[in-house]
Amino acid sequence: MAHPLDYWRQQLPTWTNRLQTNIHDLVQPGTARATQYPHLHEAFAGRLDEAWIARHGEQVSLCDEHYTLDNGNAARADADEFQAYVNHGNELPYENAEYRLRNMCRVLKGRMTPYANIGGGTYGTVFLAREPDKENHTKYKHYAIKVETHWNMANRVVFNCKPTMTVLDELTRQGCHYIPHEALLLMLVYNNDRFPKIDSVYVDDEAHSIVMEACIDPDLLRIDPKELQTNDPELRRIIAFTGMYLTHKKKPILNEEEVCKVSSQIFEGFAYLRHMNISYGDLSKANFIVDESLNTKLIDLGMTTFGFTDSDFQANSWAHVIGQENILTPEIALELSKPDLELQDRHQIQVDIHIPHDTRIAHLWRIGALTYEMLHGYAPWESPNWEPALGKVDESRPTDTHWKEVYKRRDRIINEELPVREDLSQDCVDMLRMMLHKQPTERATLEELCSVPWFGQWAYQDDMVWVRPDSEPYNQKRRDESLPCWRRTF
Repeated sequence: MAHPLDYWRQQLPTWTNRLQTNIHDLVQPGTARATQYPHLHEAFAGRLDEAWIARHGEQVSLCDEHYTLDNGNAARADADEFQAYVNHGNELPYENAEYRLRNMCRVLKGRMTPYANIGGGTYGTVFLAREPDKENHTKYKHYAIKVETHWNMANRVVFNCKPTMTVLDELTRQGCHYIPHEALLLMLVYNNDRFPKIDSVYVDDEAHSIVMEACIDPDLLRIDPKELQTNDPELRRIIAFTGMYLTHKKKPILNEEEVCKVSSQIFEGFAYLRHMNISYGDLSKANFIVDESLNTKLIDLGMTTFGFTDSDFQANSWAHVIGQENILTPEIALELSKPDLELQDRHQIQVDIHIPHDTRIAHLWRIGALTYEMLHGYAPWESPNWEPALGKVDESRPTDTHWKEVYKRRDRIINEELPVREDLSQDCVDMLRMMLHKQPTERATLEELCSVPWFGQWAYQDDMVWVRPDSEPYNQKRRDESLPCWRRTF
């Protein structure tokens, strides 16, 4: 019997090898994909089985509302009939937090109450919600809800975009449900502590919501929503401790052993995904959360690359986005020094650069660059001197003086050796030089990094009590309850 993904896989040439359209065939034994790639079949089928066991078979997609289609029929938004109907007449502009909150599934709002805004950006907003504990109604369970616009499968075909939905074959019913691709990834990493645990998905006609554990400091979860400054959940602010708060005025707040724990756990998450031939492409300071014991989780898995073979990871262009200057590679710095691209960079949020590269190596650079920044307090090749008027290199650059600093750093990236603190261990220095080599072909692969001694050394500190140090930027952010909206992060 044909599976719905068999149809979608044939709709666009660029969908042929995507995980979104191949997950069923990779999981089911005896299919062409499972037979051709037995290691991937074992990885995907095994991890989904582990997730279902841990969840006791609990269903994932829970919105049971039906929506009337153009032909007069009614269907759930996670059903095949709805996905075959273009749910938006044209490409809508990216919406704001208020739109996402308003269009959050009514079934979900009936189950729990959103009461604060944890964060968000161009593509989605994450709200904090609470649900009365079924066994003790005086207590609450807290969740993070990520809300994004629902672009169904037919819509993505019409606009020739990558699919944002995929199919999860639920154990508790005959048939399947369409869920966001990120929700599928969270199911695949359900038993790994480096990622938030998914609770459920609610697919509405206009928006879809992923409900997951709230990775927030415990004292913030004990706050009564009535104590927050505004009654509007869009503007109530709860601060998650992300990697953004691990430096202050170009000084690190962690020592090398503490950075080793955080960085090793980031690397562990990368490796867990790569075992399924998935490469995480959106690592940034805003996309990993550090708890009070320095345990680290990767968040926002919306930007990943999947491939059956090495060729699937080869890309011909690179999108350089404002705000990512701290993870700039030497080859991109060289391209941006060309007059035409330099001009675009001054006036555009994103610059598309034609440069063939292996996305897996590019993604690993981010770990090296962010580890360097956690160790030094500033980005690779950035000036170590703190100037309040200039801030850090990845912050906004509204004046010519800011741009002058950017250009000076790019020149150092191209022409100078990587400067490293003299008091770091030799294992640490070796790791940084392997990951941040100027030549992409000379940079360490994930397989090579798995044998690097520095990663994992924190686990041998038997007498170490891991306590996240105080962070002035984090404390200041928590004290500030008057900001009208979140700054956009990338």
